[in-house]
Amino acid sequence: MPLFAYSTYESTAMIFEKTVEFLSHNNWVAVDGGQYQANIITPAINGLVVPSMALLFATMTSNTITTLRQRQLQIRTSLNTESNDLRMLATMVDSLPSDLRGVKNHLREYLVQYASRVIAESRPGLSVDLQMFIGSMDTEMNGFLGVWNKLSMSSYGTMYVDTMLPSSSATGGSSSSSSSS
Repeated sequence: MPLFAYSTYESTAMIFEKTVEFLSHNNWVAVDGGQYQANIITPAINGLVVPSMALLFATMTSNTITTLRQRQLQIRTSLNTESNDLRMLATMVDSLPSDLRGVKNHLREYLVQYASRVIAESRPGLSVDLQMFIGSMDTEMNGFLGVWNKLSMSSYGTMYVDTMLPSSSATGGSSSSSSSS
């Protein structure tokens, strides 16, 4: 309401002046050049409008800071989750038998490439054009899963992704046959 009153003062004052002129048959003139009108509006501006605007901007600043802090916490949580997932994958790779040294090294290379890409893309100043030139991060994880699935197929006769995703077992109807055995 104070903002509305402040923004409509000019038109309200003009309407008031025209009404007074009409009622006084055009023989009324502000002899002080509008000083009296300025003195009337000054306490309203300093007493109501300025503190209201200060409160508004303080609230907006507080909301902005809160939003930025929340984003920072979400980014930190996402990075921690991703680093823990990478740690788990590295542990799984390390737990493979020693006779699969070549496969283990290949899987480690994919993890290192992925981690390097995440670090490079987290640095400031990365342009969208450069990011498009670098490509997608899915390539390293797709390569990792491809090698992991080949390893799983050769050992267990099933793909690792098939055992982890519920949609693949639900589509083939194998979930009812595997749960009954």
